[in-house]
Amino acid sequence: MSAEEQQPAADAPRPRRRRWLVGLATVVLLAAAAALAVTRPWAAFDAAGQEPATRLTADAPSVFHPDGLVLRLTGDGEAAVTASTLPREALLAGETGTQWDAALDDVPPSLSPLSPLYRFRVQGSSPVQAEIAIPNDARPFERLSIYGWDGAARGWVFVPGQIDEANQILTAAAPSGEASWMVFRADPPPPVRASVVRPGGTPAADAPLVLLAGLAIGPDGALAGEPAAAPQAGTPAVLLIDGRSADLPPDSGWHAQFAAGVGSRAANAQGVVLDVPLAADGYADLLGQVRGALPRGATLGIVVRPGEVASDRLPVLAQAADTVWLASADPTAAAEDGALDRALAALTGQVARGRVGLLVTAQPVAVTDAGAEQITLAEAAARVGAAQAVPGYLQPDAPLAAPRGQVPVQVSGLLLAMGVDSSLGAGYLTFGDDAGNVTLVYVPSAESLARQAEWAARYGLGTVAVDAAAPDAMQPPAFVWRVSDATGSVIDEVSGGLAVTQWVWSAPQALGAYTISAALQIGGAELPLGEIPVEVTEDVPAAPSTTDAP
Repeated sequence: MSAEEQQPAADAPRPRRRRWLVGLATVVLLAAAAALAVTRPWAAFDAAGQEPATRLTADAPSVFHPDGLVLRLTGDGEAAVTASTLPREALLAGETGTQWDAALDDVPPSLSPLSPLYRFRVQGSSPVQAEIAIPNDARPFERLSIYGWDGAARGWVFVPGQIDEANQILTAAAPSGEASWMVFRADPPPPVRASVVRPGGTPAADAPLVLLAGLAIGPDGALAGEPAAAPQAGTPAVLLIDGRSADLPPDSGWHAQFAAGVGSRAANAQGVVLDVPLAADGYADLLGQVRGALPRGATLGIVVRPGEVASDRLPVLAQAADTVWLASADPTAAAEDGALDRALAALTGQVARGRVGLLVTAQPVAVTDAGAEQITLAEAAARVGAAQAVPGYLQPDAPLAAPRGQVPVQVSGLLLAMGVDSSLGAGYLTFGDDAGNVTLVYVPSAESLARQAEWAARYGLGTVAVDAAAPDAMQPPAFVWRVSDATGSVIDEVSGGLAVTQWVWSAPQALGAYTISAALQIGGAELPLGEIPVEVTEDVPAAPSTTDAP
């Protein structure tokens, strides 16, 4: 890009440089690092002929600018760099004496400039990294970003980079050619609070945007299911399509067919959000096909998980989407410097935060030493196990009990603990196995979802969508045993915590067929755990007494 494109107009003579007050410790460290790599002037000058270029080599890999900038060689080759600055205060006051004075007029009101204007040029065979000292009074650091002047677009554009809080710097890859960068802090309005609605559910009251769940990519690659019913007319709604467990064909022909189906489904929607693993073959082509099949003006979003934000595919896929949604379900991730905090820091370093949304779902999460995995309530119940008679008391092929006899029953899983974690606002079940491994299953409530959603405002995101399916308050998990007679009427019932994972039923005097059933109550739902048929008859001896039962 030419020098003319890298500035609002041709510069007048540059004003006297003013030292920018950055954190003293940071400047000293940066200066010391630069001093260890002595740089040499090279026979080159910048476009204005004012600054000599510096040659970066393996022996002298970095150059330090006193206004808080280090340009550092990151490859095996060499590079020539020049750097100069314009003071922030002079730019804000329109007193630089150049046409850069008008450049800040094009900055969105949600961005506050914090640094000098860094102007540099990079040429050579090796990539170069720019390291910018974090300005004074820049907190919250989560909202800091680098923006560069785009001469072609005649405006400021987001520059991907990362915050190194330990060293008090922002880092970004310096482009080849000329660049003009500033550090900005985002001070946006609160994020749009959307609502995720599942089939049969209702959105949160007054939600300005609704994500309709229910559609999924089936095993054959076709769309399956039906989306949740659209809310009242006038509320924008987008389709949330689950493709996490699908084996997506990589060929472009299938992509075109699938995209046509998506476009047809989205005819009356404001857009589509695809939840597909970033590692899926041909995902970039699939996004392009879906984009082309959507109605004019419809938006396209993608979902990423915390473990995917480091994928080298993300930058390319993010360019194809209007919004990148970070999905969060693990209540433990909402802790300070937790998985959600780290994932948002990495994601907002790659995608402009106004294009990032936080998608907080009500799915249970299974947490092990290997990480967290989203599961369904049915899968959580399956870990509890099935209702069964204690071995030795009922024969599977002849489940007979004597009148007034006692029938010990239990669930088959190894459940160690259950309850509510008040610090997280979530219910939990703790499981073990024969190898000594422990799994924690968390079931969220509206309280735990709200705690995760708070991170959207902290990072200045554009949107946060919260699952409307979670109960308002988490009640302690409970087991329920019920006994029904041949007519289906419940004649006995007991409920409680871990103590009733085993129970002894006292059979009635009346002969006949009975059914013992078990269920797990958690997260506002009751999940069946199976049934045990029992025939009360006088043709068997009395069952052991309760003192013999576990």
